[in-house]
Amino acid sequence: MADTFKRLFVLLLASFIFLPGIAAAQDTQQSQEKSELTQKYWADFMHYSLIGNFDLAKHNAQLLVNSDPDPVQVLDLAENSRYADAYRSLSLLQSNTNQLKDEAAAIVAIVEKGRYQRRQDTQRITDEIKRLSSTTRGNMLAVARLKDSGEWAIPLMVEALRDPDRRQELEVIKRALPQIGRVAVNPLTVAMHYCDDLNLKLIIAEVLGEIGYHAALPYLQEIVENDGNAPELIEVAMKSVKKITSMNSLPEGVSSALLYEKLANDYYNETESLRVPQDQDIANVWFWDNRQGLVKEEVIRESFDELMAMRYSEHALRRDSDLSGSVALWLSAFFRFETQGYSQPAYFGEGHADADTYALTAGPEYLHRVLLRALNDSNRPVALMAIKAMQRNAGQASLLYDLMGRKPLVDALSYPDRQIRFTAALAIAQILPAEPFESADLVVKILGEAMRQKGQQYAVVIDPDHEARNTTMTALRETYAGGVLGSDSLANIITNVKELPSVDLLVISNKVAGPDLAATLEMTSKLYRVAFCPTIVLADSENMPSTKDIVKGNSFVSIQLRTLAPVDMPEVASDILKANFAREFSADLADEYALAAAKELETLCVTSNKVLPLLDEQNALIDALSETRSEIQLAAINALGSLNSTQGQRALAAMALNEATSYDLRLLTLERLAFSARQFGNLLTTEQVNALFTIADDFKADPALRNLACQVYGSLNLPSAKVSGLILNQSRN
Repeated sequence: MADTFKRLFVLLLASFIFLPGIAAAQDTQQSQEKSELTQKYWADFMHYSLIGNFDLAKHNAQLLVNSDPDPVQVLDLAENSRYADAYRSLSLLQSNTNQLKDEAAAIVAIVEKGRYQRRQDTQRITDEIKRLSSTTRGNMLAVARLKDSGEWAIPLMVEALRDPDRRQELEVIKRALPQIGRVAVNPLTVAMHYCDDLNLKLIIAEVLGEIGYHAALPYLQEIVENDGNAPELIEVAMKSVKKITSMNSLPEGVSSALLYEKLANDYYNETESLRVPQDQDIANVWFWDNRQGLVKEEVIRESFDELMAMRYSEHALRRDSDLSGSVALWLSAFFRFETQGYSQPAYFGEGHADADTYALTAGPEYLHRVLLRALNDSNRPVALMAIKAMQRNAGQASLLYDLMGRKPLVDALSYPDRQIRFTAALAIAQILPAEPFESADLVVKILGEAMRQKGQQYAVVIDPDHEARNTTMTALRETYAGGVLGSDSLANIITNVKELPSVDLLVISNKVAGPDLAATLEMTSKLYRVAFCPTIVLADSENMPSTKDIVKGNSFVSIQLRTLAPVDMPEVASDILKANFAREFSADLADEYALAAAKELETLCVTSNKVLPLLDEQNALIDALSETRSEIQLAAINALGSLNSTQGQRALAAMALNEATSYDLRLLTLERLAFSARQFGNLLTTEQVNALFTIADDFKADPALRNLACQVYGSLNLPSAKVSGLILNQSRN
């Protein structure tokens, strides 16, 4: 028994000693086998693609992608001299429309992932920093590799500068830093701004001058402006400011606050030199920790411009709290950040409010600045958020605020996007304007337009090919039930297009003439019904390059091959809207605006607003009496009852006297008709007056209906002859 126990113990002990080694060996072997397979698939893919055997090339490409290869190994293969033309070939394969396009794109993505991983490899960066102090050739190779790592190299280089045990490396690191280039500026400025180490500040201030990139200017200028800084630091900062302003032909003497604001604007305007490289999926926002040094938070690359615009607006306001432009810019950036669907980064902190909270607190003046910028930039989501915030916190004077000779909210009434027009008109109507203003006539017209919305979609097809045009129109009618218009030229139907409640899809052949495609697109940009309409331009493959030149990056235009099936066009239109952060004007959205517009028209009529020309849209209110949406119908009845309108009073009477009208609705309409009669006197036709008297004189009529008919008749204040007859009639009965 004892021997058995000993043997078991020895076996168990052996398993603890040898099994990890066996497992490690197995892992190493598997890794080696995977590496060999990766190399084989890569070599075979390159070989067969270069000799034009695309079937075998495709097969090996799929094997490579599906094997989950090490991206760094694939990058090494792409850069290996044995495959000197490999990466160029990949790029060509990716850009061509042959059968290897998707596979080539997938492999390029792996290569770029490998490049990204290698750039961040801390051990590699650490080794290269040490190599700076080796031979001349070693130093050159190290600089090249650190430059490749870019901003990821900066934290480790800064840490080396802070380490008292590595002072012998200081000079070589200091010489290497400027060679990293402008990508080093963001982390270096953060380190200089927040660290307490004077020597490190001095080194970075000098390095920033050597790099010469304008993004460092506000930080350096802030040092110059602060008398509390060490004299030697101020001196170095001044020298670097002069170097940078001279290298970039910039004026000297600009305050750090204005320089921060300028940099914030540059980020918001997506200045090319500040943008995150296309091969990066993420961007780094840098911070300083006295113990750890430079630390980063990774954010989505597309959100970086907005986040940095906010950061530099904050810096500007710390330097000068009266910079209203920086407040508005911060709000604009936050609005744009949210409208693009991004979640707040972790560094915002727990409980950080949303953009709307800050906008409501900021008040109308800043919101007008946000709106003006959004209108100028054609940024409809930001404009919409600004107007909606104004609806909640702006009054009579502030809504019609004059900003640099413009009234942004009034300008929004003429904006091409109907949702912005509707929201702006609602915002102005809600304050019940007491003073006349330019474009006041547009408010009620837009409210009438909004009230008519029912979510029916309309499409327009412009194609000189009669048969192709009819085929497209027929297919689109299933989706665009409101109607589909077509012509060989937009100019020929422009009047009809203007009369449509909306245009939800515009299809244009690139073969249009009189005007041609360029002139047609120019026309659509000026026609507010279609300026922000999803537009599909149909082209042949050989015309694609010239057609792309004409479109010139218009984000609401999608160029498609002429073979695109009409049934797929609504999906393309939907994709265009999503890409522009716009909403399809669905039935629900249409109802929302129609009801809001009806209620505002009702309020304006009931309060007898003298500024807005309500009679201009009396036909819209009269049409709404036959609405199937009961809330809109009731609002129209109330509005017309308070409107000094002959047509309106007669329309109410026609509805009340119509026996097909529901009983409850007849009673309500008679009540409003009585109010109209008391306010404005008799505007009815003789036939309508006689019909009212007939009900009033009918002893068999419903008592409630007869009572209200009598009330209306009396409110008309007519001569007494008929009333005398009414009295005498009852005496005979």
